[in-house]
Amino acid sequence: MRWNNKYAKGFGGMLFMLLLHTIAIGQKQKKDSLLLLKEFVSVNAAYQQMPLYLKLEIRTINVPGTGQGDTAAMEGEFFLHPDNSYVHFGEFEQLVNDSLALLVSNELQQMILYTNAGPIVAQMKRMMGASLPDSSVQKLGERYKSAATEAGEIRSIMLESRLPIYSTSMPKERIELRYDKKTKMPLQVITIQRQLIKIDSIQFAGLGGMKAYEGYLIHVGEGYFMIQEKMTTYEYKKVEQATLAKIPVLLSDRIRRTETGEYIPVPGFASYKMTIND
Repeated sequence: MRWNNKYAKGFGGMLFMLLLHTIAIGQKQKKDSLLLLKEFVSVNAAYQQMPLYLKLEIRTINVPGTGQGDTAAMEGEFFLHPDNSYVHFGEFEQLVNDSLALLVSNELQQMILYTNAGPIVAQMKRMMGASLPDSSVQKLGERYKSAATEAGEIRSIMLESRLPIYSTSMPKERIELRYDKKTKMPLQVITIQRQLIKIDSIQFAGLGGMKAYEGYLIHVGEGYFMIQEKMTTYEYKKVEQATLAKIPVLLSDRIRRTETGEYIPVPGFASYKMTIND
């Protein structure tokens, strides 16, 4: 069958216009996704600017779950200043100045002093909510898909990793940031992290009969796996950015330096055992 040149040209033109339309849609979606990522990064960074007082509740749930040990909840307070910071979580304290970091367990009566505060400061920031790789928005766009929803004055931005769990459509990571549109302050952050855990055929058969593991078991070739999911919810009770927020405890309230340059607990904490991590 021969195509009439007139119709062939018309059909070719339609294909060309359809291709241009498809490319335009793809470019718009990519642009919208990058704008959402910029918004996410902006809101996430704005509330963490020092000086800062932050009170939040952290809840973690491990799925599949089989007992009380699969859930945990605790409240924390952050007093963050450029020169000194103090974090209080349950019986734990974390104190930081420009060069030192001190972790204190009041129940165990133990202290760990870090002469390099950098890693502890990074850990402190991760405890405050959403933690993204230190990358450009374009790089983040290669790693995450994004979407947004709104309900009244609350806006939610969801990020999902483009890389799924092997042989499934489940993303390895999901982050949702809910914030007040007027104040730009966070209300809640929910993170979900998934990983594959290798199990044997006997475990696979035993767990397969339990409802809690439905949808979390994978059999690929000769391999048996379980999907372990950890969901962490950060509930922001109070967020204040004020220079007058006084730090209740300083490093000097827990340790002091002797004339020989050695760090030891202050008299009120003399019974605490202290180790130094260089």
